[in-house]
Amino acid sequence: MPAKVSSGKLANPPWINVKAKFRERPTLIDVNQASVKELKEELGLSGGAANQIVKTRKQRPIRDLDDLVALTNLKSRDAAKLAGRVVGQIRSQVILFSAAVEKIFSDRPWAISVRFLAPTGGEAVVASVEVRWKGEPFVVQHEIDKTESERGALKIQLGEEHALPPGPIELRVTLYDSLGGASTQILPAWVLPSNPFSFFLSPSNRSIYNGSVRPDWQPPNWGTGINLTFINGDGVEVRLNRLVTWRFWDGGVGGTLVESGTFDWFEQITVAPFGTYSGWIAFTSPPGSGIHDRYEDKEDMTIEIIFPRQTGGTVSATITCRIMAGWGINIIEVGNYSSSEISAIAAGVEDARDVYENHGLTFSSVEWWFIPDGDAGGYTVLNDHDEWEDLLDDWTVDNESIDCFVVRDMWDSFAGWSPIGGPDDKDGSCEDDGLAVSNSLVCFAHEVGHYMGDLDHANSLGSGNVMFSTCGGRNFTYDQYKEFFDHDWTRIVR
Repeated sequence: MPAKVSSGKLANPPWINVKAKFRERPTLIDVNQASVKELKEELGLSGGAANQIVKTRKQRPIRDLDDLVALTNLKSRDAAKLAGRVVGQIRSQVILFSAAVEKIFSDRPWAISVRFLAPTGGEAVVASVEVRWKGEPFVVQHEIDKTESERGALKIQLGEEHALPPGPIELRVTLYDSLGGASTQILPAWVLPSNPFSFFLSPSNRSIYNGSVRPDWQPPNWGTGINLTFINGDGVEVRLNRLVTWRFWDGGVGGTLVESGTFDWFEQITVAPFGTYSGWIAFTSPPGSGIHDRYEDKEDMTIEIIFPRQTGGTVSATITCRIMAGWGINIIEVGNYSSSEISAIAAGVEDARDVYENHGLTFSSVEWWFIPDGDAGGYTVLNDHDEWEDLLDDWTVDNESIDCFVVRDMWDSFAGWSPIGGPDDKDGSCEDDGLAVSNSLVCFAHEVGHYMGDLDHANSLGSGNVMFSTCGGRNFTYDQYKEFFDHDWTRIVR
């Protein structure tokens, strides 16, 4: 039974959503710079409180939220509403107020403007921009000089080597300071066509691996949702005929045709001069259909959509669709850790999960275990490879998830150790049925790549790759990504 197709129009062009719908963050207000009007309208303060702040800061700067509360006699419930929104003189880390991008045109250089405040007693030192789009994500860094740090403003220039094709992108702007702090803002943006007319596809609900469509499991069916967007960069309107042709390909356009069909768009599509037109298409694929079977086999497919132009010829666009796959993780704390250390470990786990989810993989479950100091013996610090093997021999979790032991330190300055091609059983006969990382978790994603992906170090791919020997990279190649599917613990995450 072939896929059932439905479609409709969108009021506005869609954004790219790598993991979740974009949410506006609350406005940050510097109470030592804001006007009375901003203090009233943005923070909801009374006129008397706003005037008191302005009067006081002429004598001395407002230190922080506690200082503001004491100064204005705010009630506790009103003060709670301002948590995370008030910026004063005392700042433990850099504060990123805003990141703004001017219009980006395809195949041209572009820039991002950033406003911020350096931490008290420190400086902003590095600005990093991670660019996520339908191709391989990349990172651009800008060293912040002392003048820019004091001014609290800079422009990050991206040159011709960073020019992009038309379509939605997502920018992750992060500022780092000299005290070890950081502040991040996620910014959605559009790359407009430099050529007269562009047509492209994007996910309508969830997106993985650089903008690929992740289907929804709608038992017993798989649902594939895409958005389509036409952008007219010319002064003459463009009209399209209503007949739509769709094709699902295995191996890319021209490979093996999985399913195809046609339907009539519900209205005449006219793209106004310098305008846009956006819509959505949903495919529902029941058991036994080609699309359903490919998803169950964890195979990628390419969706091709074709519209005829009234003036002759066609316009077409493609997008990749793939299921999310993953495996379970056992986080095993070796020894007693404080609550702040546990929070740091949890943040490291989530950061590694984020690395994998941007490439269509995830931790399908995360379970927490701990070995108290009294039972851990000398395993809290691993002094050599033999101790690593002894730890794995003595401790395990009886499930089909990776045993990830978190220790305080390791031999020879290693931050982690894992077998390359970890086993898929824990029957007691295998010494290498787990991995270990130091409690910084800086190499956690890297070691999981060794274990689940059977991946060697890949220094030839550059420091941005997850498998670069010194760790810290965040990208996989497509060939590396496919290696994870050979492990028996890799399963579809519905």
